[in-house]
Parts: sequence; structure tokens; C-alpha cells
Amino acid sequence: MKLQLNRITSRIFVVLYIFATLVWRFLFEAQLIGSAFLSMVIGALFLLFLWALIKSKFLNPEWFWFEEVLKS
Repeated sequence: MKLQLNRITSRIFVVLYIFATLVWRFLFEAQLIGSAFLSMVIGALFLLFLWALIKSKFLNPEWFWFEEVLKS
């Protein structure tokens, strides 16, 4: 049996995850000595992890208002 979150829980997880990673990046930007490239790499890795959770079907988020547009 695969572990999978429902749509509402997945949506909440995605929003909190994106908010937490943005806050983390802004708080620790000073320790990166102003390296914009390193900050973008860290952000890309965070998004890659989120993408992997969605592709593995652990997360099943709604795409907010885009869901009906994408089905058409």
C-alpha cells in the first residue's frame, strides 16, 4: 500500500512547504555571502524535491484555479 495524502492535505503541504523554503532562503541569504547563484541552486533543489513528491504520487495537490482550465 502506497502512502498518499489527499487533495486538501496535499494543497496545505505544498503551500506551507513553499512558504517555509522561501523564509529559510531569505533568513540564510546573508550566510551565503550574497551568492545569487547558490541561492537559485538551493531553491531549485527544494522545487526538485517537491516535484519528486508529486511525481511519486505521495502528494496529490489540486492546481487551485488551473485545474478546470487544464482539463479543457
